[in-house]
Amino acid sequence: MLSRMLSAALSGIDATIVRVEAHASSGLPAVNTVGLPDSAVRESRERVRSAILNSGFTYPQKRMTVNLAPADIRKVGSSLDLPVAAAIVALNEGALADPIQESTLMMGELSLDGSVRPVPGTLSAALEARKTGLTRLLVPVANAEEAGVVEGIDVVPVRSLGEAIALLNGAEGSPMPAGIESRESIMFKLLSPPGGWGLDLAEVKGQGAARRALE
Repeated sequence: MLSRMLSAALSGIDATIVRVEAHASSGLPAVNTVGLPDSAVRESRERVRSAILNSGFTYPQKRMTVNLAPADIRKVGSSLDLPVAAAIVALNEGALADPIQESTLMMGELSLDGSVRPVPGTLSAALEARKTGLTRLLVPVANAEEAGVVEGIDVVPVRSLGEAIALLNGAEGSPMPAGIESRESIMFKLLSPPGGWGLDLAEVKGQGAARRALE
């Protein structure tokens, strides 16, 4: 059986769409992650396993391969925890109505209890998701304000792996948490920060060409 989720990998400030593919076959239970994962991504196997079990799902007792495509781009950090876990859950028959998700991008680090922790780069991921025509972005609650600045894509905050699976199965998304500001309010603050700018180009290290252009 094959499942596929979408996520994003960061390269500097830019994001690249990553297809997280999971395949289960007969053999001794094991997980092999391919596609240039760094140590944080490889270590996610243990976080993902505990999060799946503690969220009430069955962890497949099969030989599984997780592919992170494109394979020539290095995948760094813990933001792939959530899509990898969702792809593995989808390998359980009936756990996910549609194991191939082509319109939803998701990011998030998983705790052992299945809760979703914030990750860097959700703004870049939202911009890339909109550029490639995706319609929905699942992000940790703490990242919802950041990603919500991008118009044209539905940003849905998620608190746990179980909530993310329910959303993929068609459940209605939770409202934006209290305290999340509107795009207009955020942009106003960015353009007109209280107390003045308080910035000095002397504090910028390197970036000589950019500094010269601003000056």
